[in-house]
Amino acid sequence: MSKSIPAKLAVDNSRFPWEFLLHHPEFEVILLATPKVGCSTIKRWMIARFAPGAESEPGFDIHRYAHTHFGMHRFEQHARDQVLAQRPVVAFVRSPAERLRSAFIDKFVRPAPDELFEAAIDVLAALGRSPNEGLSFREFVRHVTSVDPMNLDAHWRPQSTFLLASRPSVVRPIEQLSGFLRSLAPGTDLPTEPMNITRKEPTGEPSYADARSTDLHSRDLRPVLSDLIDEAVIASIASFDQLANDIAHGGSWCPSKSGHIADEVPRA
Repeated sequence: MSKSIPAKLAVDNSRFPWEFLLHHPEFEVILLATPKVGCSTIKRWMIARFAPGAESEPGFDIHRYAHTHFGMHRFEQHARDQVLAQRPVVAFVRSPAERLRSAFIDKFVRPAPDELFEAAIDVLAALGRSPNEGLSFREFVRHVTSVDPMNLDAHWRPQSTFLLASRPSVVRPIEQLSGFLRSLAPGTDLPTEPMNITRKEPTGEPSYADARSTDLHSRDLRPVLSDLIDEAVIASIASFDQLANDIAHGGSWCPSKSGHIADEVPRA
């Protein structure tokens, strides 16, 4: 008998990937806003472009607003098919290792144990841990790489699942996101940071791969990727999200039914 998944995740899966495909009728493309891959930048840009002033509304939440007003899960299937036939889907990818590092820091290390969001608590429960016990980055990677991707929260679900489900026409590395958005609407302001990550210098200390999130939180540490990984960890992540890993490191997306990476990177 298959293991049940949290009720919220079941609802999220029923809208996958459409909730993450953002569209406005005046806009010539559809943007795939994969969590932890510049999704806040994409949403802020769309709000600034099509709903200026919305962020000043009481109780504003950028993610809820963007999904409610731009997510393609709002459409019936026939209407969705019409839009997809008329507009290309554009997606971005991030190094899978850096993306998981960002998710670990943002969702497990930065908050206090009593402030963790629901999906983080679910991961800890699966490991038999309480929020006060935390987990290490190695344990986090071991968990997410051993679970069916559709049973993972979107913040650490492999980017490959988003790509294969949405079949974008174009996939670009995250470093090109801000420039791409500016090219679409040069007069629209963008956040100064292209990604929501904490930047700290390498410590030079032994790897923090096995340090508990609660310990890192209490010491106000936000290790960079090089302090959190070793060869075993990086190999697990690359295998876990191979498609996105290949693109992020120079491969190209082939928008075919197979979803295979093309042998050569197209040149301008």
